[in-house]
Amino acid sequence: MPPRLNLVGKRFVKLTVLSYVETRNGWKCKCDCGNEVITRGSRLSSGRVKSCGCYSKHGHAPTNNHSSTYISWVHIIGRCNNPKSDKYKNYGGRGIKVCDRWLNFVNFLEDMGIRPIGKSIDRINNDGNYEPGNCRWATRSEQELNKCRKAHVSNEVTNLRTLCLGTL
Repeated sequence: MPPRLNLVGKRFVKLTVLSYVETRNGWKCKCDCGNEVITRGSRLSSGRVKSCGCYSKHGHAPTNNHSSTYISWVHIIGRCNNPKSDKYKNYGGRGIKVCDRWLNFVNFLEDMGIRPIGKSIDRINNDGNYEPGNCRWATRSEQELNKCRKAHVSNEVTNLRTLCLGTL
């Protein structure tokens, strides 16, 4: 039998290889949706396995046709966890995190439900994390009422400070 190639760190469509599992004679992979799966290397390299099966499980992440719920989830992960994201400085750079549970799309979907038309994800407490109890699907006008505003405060010198308005 030829020596086994090291696939750790390699990417196959939506799967990234994490490690080899000797007892299962397969590769442990993490899917873009957050789930983990073990599969044989030949199934990865041939393209027969492209994901953890998430498309058939939740239907939100088909190739080239992601649902708006899945796109919202991808964006919150990116702006909080990816320093290369142009929005990172206002989220991850400020200490805003995505809770561990929501690093898995299926859990996010279970907690938030399908994104309603005309709404997007909103943190109720702008200084809080993306987590159950602090997020909702909100309209643009609801979000406008809930965002940080800059206001001038007069003392001896005019200072700029941030006032965060709560929701009504």
